[in-house]
Amino acid sequence: MCRNLQRWAAGRWVRALEVRDPRVLRGAPEAWTHLEGARIDDVQRRAKWMLIGTDRGVVCVHFRMTGKVVRTEVTRASTRVSLVLDNGERVSFVDPRCLGEWHWHPDATLATVAAGLDLGPEPFPTPRSGAWWAERFRGVRGPIKPALLDGRRVAGLGNILASELCYRAHVHPATPVPALSTEAWDAIAASVVPLIDEVLHAESGDEIAFLHGEGRDAPNPFQVYGRAGEACRVCAHVIERCKQAGRATFLCPGCQAR
Repeated sequence: MCRNLQRWAAGRWVRALEVRDPRVLRGAPEAWTHLEGARIDDVQRRAKWMLIGTDRGVVCVHFRMTGKVVRTEVTRASTRVSLVLDNGERVSFVDPRCLGEWHWHPDATLATVAAGLDLGPEPFPTPRSGAWWAERFRGVRGPIKPALLDGRRVAGLGNILASELCYRAHVHPATPVPALSTEAWDAIAASVVPLIDEVLHAESGDEIAFLHGEGRDAPNPFQVYGRAGEACRVCAHVIERCKQAGRATFLCPGCQAR
């Protein structure tokens, strides 16, 4: 979504900010009027935040579970906020469950806003070594899959990617972090960038598709997530689903034997 917005909006001016649901906007309503007339200079990502840099400040967007940015001429029922650009195009924030957030940081820079998010380093696109991963999780005592969700250690690995990453690395998600071998950390390190590349390729169109999205069901691009009861594509064991820290985890008991 950040790549799309960069392509659609960088270098353009915001002609109007259309607010259909003010719950999305954080801060004083009058502060958001300064976005109208601003020039969008750059769009960046920090973990799960989209940072929109303008000549008047930074818009910080979190999509939560169902939010996304789309370019459309038709206002959808779940459209919350729209940016009307100087070329007449409309970029909208669509969020069926209305969990997303827009934060306005006047007179701020992308660097200062990103630094204030209290997040760890990114695992993508620069490859990291197994030793780097082991060091980031030094001192953690719990199982590896929930640990991967701690954005203060490594930014941006959500629940789906954490399940997929453990599967790609042949690591059981319940393995205690101190029990992971050097080989396991190396496997995790080797799996991260190719996994994220594959997901980005699968979602490379103008609109991302959630597995159970509004009005449409996207094909499942993942190897274990959402596939409980199906046969593993590698070893034919039946994929299992369990809960860890209140979140769904999917695994193959053959490929990820304890």
